[in-house]
Amino acid sequence: MSGIDFSYLDEISGGDMEFRIEMIQTFLDETPKDVAHMDAMAQAANWAEVGKVAHKMKSSIKMFGLESIKNQAVEIEQIGKSGAGTETLGQKVATFILGLQQAMVHLKGHL
Repeated sequence: MSGIDFSYLDEISGGDMEFRIEMIQTFLDETPKDVAHMDAMAQAANWAEVGKVAHKMKSSIKMFGLESIKNQAVEIEQIGKSGAGTETLGQKVATFILGLQQAMVHLKGHL
C-alpha cells in the first residue's frame, strides 16, 4: 500500500520541502490520537462520535492524496451522522484504521 500523492500538498506549499516534512510530522503525531479515539468510540458503538472523528481526519488524509482512505472516511462520517448502516460500521472502521496505519508507515519514510 502506498497511494501517497504529494501533488496537493506541493501545490498549496509551492513545493516547500520543510512544509511537507512539517505536515507529515503533524499527521504522524496527531493521527494515532484520532485513531485511538475512533477505535474507543467504535468499541462503545458511539457511531455519531465515530463519524465526527472521521470528519476531522478527512482534510489531513486528503493532503497526502490518500483517496481510498479519504473515501472510507467520508462513508464512515455519513453512516455515523445518519445512523443508517451501522451494523457494518465496526468492520469499516477497522479497515479504515488499518489503512491509516499502513499510510503512517509509508509517510515515516518521507521524513
